[in-house]
Amino acid sequence: MIDGVKKASSEQKMLIEQADRGDAKAASALGEHFFLVENDYEAAKHWFRKAAEHGGAKEKEVYQSYLDSMKEFDESDN
Repeated sequence: MIDGVKKASSEQKMLIEQADRGDAKAASALGEHFFLVENDYEAAKHWFRKAAEHGGAKEKEVYQSYLDSMKEFDESDN
């Protein structure tokens, strides 16, 4: 398993390598993929957090929005 990814395509592996080297755009792309396509919210959180750590204000805003939306989602389940 690669950073929470069980099966990764060659494109995902490339993005993972880039994100692990500090590429915020690659980490954001992975976060979006796991959130929107795979519905793997833990993996999405991991990559959005990496993007926020290595990116600028936009990446930090996206990560905060993700956290807020997950909080709202959890609250609506109750």
